[in-house]
Amino acid sequence: LVITYGFVSQRSAAVRDLQGLCETLAVGARVQLEFKDPRRAAETLATLAGRPQIMAAALFTPDGKPFATYQRPGLAGVQFPTRLVAGHHFTPDTLDYVHAIGTAEELVGHLFVQSDLQMLYAPLPRIALIVGGVMAGLLAVTWWLSGQFEKAISRPLLALAGTAQQVQTSRDYSLRATKEGTDEIG
Repeated sequence: LVITYGFVSQRSAAVRDLQGLCETLAVGARVQLEFKDPRRAAETLATLAGRPQIMAAALFTPDGKPFATYQRPGLAGVQFPTRLVAGHHFTPDTLDYVHAIGTAEELVGHLFVQSDLQMLYAPLPRIALIVGGVMAGLLAVTWWLSGQFEKAISRPLLALAGTAQQVQTSRDYSLRATKEGTDEIG
């Protein structure tokens, strides 16, 4: 439950982070699209090299044609979307975000940013270690408490059962169990 909550909250934070990044990039990209300056647009997208989790980005014209692209250095084979729908989409390996630039009446273009999910998976071993430590601690406390309860509950009952066994085998009805406490168990 803790790991699931952590993973879900990390996913939400990743979407918010990518959304904020897209909104910031869209301000400059709008001007570059309006002035049809693909060189400046490519320079703007190249600033994403400072964010190692960003795998690729692209600006698209309103009709969906690529205007400028960026790929993480050393990364090949990035597939840019052919259908641009604003919003986010998780795949098993990536978080894709499409941001519409402009308004519904005056669409200037779209910004696509693709992020890897290493930021989501990186804390999972640490969380698992913490949960495992807590579980081991709880197991140790439970084991200790069961030993304490055995002393307080089981020992007097076993002594009473032993006395009853002696009475039965020896037929000596004068035998009495030793009183160990003042509660119901004795």
